[in-house]
Amino acid sequence: MLQLETKKPNPDLVIEVILTSGGLDKLEFYKRIGVREVWFWQDRLITIYHLRAEYEKVSHSLLLPDLNINY
Repeated sequence: MLQLETKKPNPDLVIEVILTSGGLDKLEFYKRIGVREVWFWQDRLITIYHLRAEYEKVSHSLLLPDLNINY
């Protein structure tokens, strides 16, 4: 895992590459540590979830609104 020097204890954005299924509920884990946005890359598609009270699936990044992920 690449870790950049930061003064924040947790990241605002996590990008996870999914190669297999199963395992623990990743969104619940990320919610507990306060990650604002989670991107899952699976089967050449990106799915974005943004944290409000719970994670909501969104069509574009709210942290990077000018980024076009529909290439």
